[in-house]
Amino acid sequence: MKAVKIECQKRENLGKAANKKLRQQGMVPGEVYGSEGNIHFYADERAFKDLIYNPAFTKAEVVVDGKSYEAVIKELQFHPVTDKLLHVDLLMLEKGKPIIVDIPIKLEGRAKGVVGGGRLIQKVRKLRVKCLPEHLREYIKVDVTHLELHQSYKVGDLNEEKATLELLNSPSIPVCTVTTTRALRSAATQAAKDAKKGGEAEGEEAAAEEAAAEE
Repeated sequence: MKAVKIECQKRENLGKAANKKLRQQGMVPGEVYGSEGNIHFYADERAFKDLIYNPAFTKAEVVVDGKSYEAVIKELQFHPVTDKLLHVDLLMLEKGKPIIVDIPIKLEGRAKGVVGGGRLIQKVRKLRVKCLPEHLREYIKVDVTHLELHQSYKVGDLNEEKATLELLNSPSIPVCTVTTTRALRSAATQAAKDAKKGGEAEGEEAAAEEAAAEE
């Protein structure tokens, strides 16, 4: 699994004034949370771009004064108006210690129901999981090729993932569903109307034949 390397400097001054000065210099203050103590750092704002603006779940390799730590995003703080990154909280990955994270879902394949004219709708974008650091992955992949029209793939269907991930979402939640499109609904409605008209015409024809026979 890929990790974004972020070169940092140790933060000695932890007050608001010091943080404000760092931000004015284009730096972002941050903290790595670990069981043996937290590490305060700062880094260039641009160094976090590939970690934050990434569709895949991504680890960080934080290098503070030459020492490297593997971590994942715990919390991000942005300016409410400008969306400028203000602070980064990271959670250190420690061997044998499980963590709780949100991993994106990636749908793979083309559903049978879509081939038949339906539409695949993804209802859940990420799943909350609990796992050991070595079991982290960029995506949780879901094969949708078997889904027919009106069928759903639920969290509880992710059987292969359960060996390494504890899925914290309800198993009854649908991840994706193949629904009927407007075109299919229109076609079905028209077919029903045509069938009804055909039935009425056949009934009228039969009644006429019966009346003629009586004469």
